[in-house]
Amino acid sequence: MHVLRAQLSEDIYKKPIITWIIGSVVVNVIIWYILLYKGVKNLKKWIFTFILITFISLYFIIVQND
Repeated sequence: MHVLRAQLSEDIYKKPIITWIIGSVVVNVIIWYILLYKGVKNLKKWIFTFILITFISLYFIIVQND
């Protein structure tokens, strides 16, 4: 797991867009798996959290490449 994380960290500098897309997809899959597994009780809160995480990820990538 740590090797994979280190590899992704290196790739952020080489291929920021691709890395961000892959990271977003992974996060999305995890979030939707949790949603489906636990059942959607508070959908608005989940959507807000999902949007927030996406924007934080995008901001982080932009700052890293500044």
